[in-house]
Amino acid sequence: MSSSDSDSEIIYQMCIQASCATAITATKSISTKKGSKPGKLPNRNFGRTEGASRLDRDYFCRENPQPPLFTENEFERRYRVPREIYEKIRTNLLDHNEFFIQKNDAVGELGASTDLKLMAAFRMLCDGTSAYSLVESTRMGEDLNMKCLKEFTKSIVEMYEEEWLRRPSKNEIVDIEKRYSILGFPGCIGAVDCASWEWDNCPIGWQGNYKGKGKKPVCRMEVICDDSLRVWHLAFGAPGSRNDLTIMDQDPFFNDVRNGVWPPYQPNLCISGFNLDMFYYLADGIYPRYKIFALPLMDPRTKKERYYSSRHSSARKAVERLFGVLFRQFFILYRPSRIQSIYEMEIIVKACCIIHNMISAHRGYRGTMKFREELDEQERQTRPISMRRILRPQSTYDQALLWRNLLDNMEDPSHHKCFTLALIQNIWNTSGDMDVDSSDEME
Repeated sequence: MSSSDSDSEIIYQMCIQASCATAITATKSISTKKGSKPGKLPNRNFGRTEGASRLDRDYFCRENPQPPLFTENEFERRYRVPREIYEKIRTNLLDHNEFFIQKNDAVGELGASTDLKLMAAFRMLCDGTSAYSLVESTRMGEDLNMKCLKEFTKSIVEMYEEEWLRRPSKNEIVDIEKRYSILGFPGCIGAVDCASWEWDNCPIGWQGNYKGKGKKPVCRMEVICDDSLRVWHLAFGAPGSRNDLTIMDQDPFFNDVRNGVWPPYQPNLCISGFNLDMFYYLADGIYPRYKIFALPLMDPRTKKERYYSSRHSSARKAVERLFGVLFRQFFILYRPSRIQSIYEMEIIVKACCIIHNMISAHRGYRGTMKFREELDEQERQTRPISMRRILRPQSTYDQALLWRNLLDNMEDPSHHKCFTLALIQNIWNTSGDMDVDSSDEME
């Protein structure tokens, strides 16, 4: 045997001994963890049963019929929802999603209670806390807390989206138009604007496209609400590099408006000599000069124009108030999102809007109408709106002709100018100073 062969044999034996030592060490480390799977730590007892009993004693007293420690007002202050709405959501969740039913696990131990899972979801939505920071209060693990949030928001959207986050019906359109008619904008059915939610866990390759004005990745949302702050349209997921105009161009809702798909009814009004044949929305100056947008004046000079600008700003502030209420009510939208999926972020935003609509309806919020109680009865009794139904043609040629005529009527700047002048004159005639000097009569 040569010296080279003996060296190779020695090296081979040393490799075998090293691999055996590594395997023994790994086996010892795995065996010391004693979990349900190799390498997994054993389950720790967080005191989940005691946590559920404490929560029940604090707010519900379902087990022991006695007065709870905290009142319903304190419950609403911490969880942002009235007790009646909470009980309704709880009952529907038990029928809709089996995740919220309290069950025994594989070893026969009782799992987390329904109220404990709901508390984790509401605390993450309302306070914006992380799943890890809730371990001490919920007595559940980080993964389970995060799963509670995802299952809760997904179930809320599945159960209530068709009822609480949809386009208004004919009767609702009439009611919304009547409110705005009292404010001086007949034919208006909402205010539109955009907001942003910072995305902390945006992928590196997407950050250039999603970078907003603050040089941080954000996801943009477009919202339409009425004067009572009810959200009836939400479009979420646009990159932060887009502004309100580009978001509107790609919004499926406004594509339906352009194509004549929505609304199925259009007004038939005459405003200061101008025939209004389209519902419109209050918007800021970045939106295009279409007949479906009532925009503010960039440089108001006369009394009429200044009064119109002030009334327009007052009515359009509904959507600004909505963002303030929504972001403070659900603090998770105010803080940077640690979720990696845009779809899951959209589900969370939809669930927040749905719960907000439920709370607004429960409290009977009337928007700015409660500040206008001094209006006389004659001004309150506005005439009922006259509407005509839009019939969609069957043939492709007729549909294209309708679409072309609709766009010509909607996007013509001269039509928008006449529409704005009619609104200015209408607001001045209903609420402005009638003693106009000769300089204010000039257009």
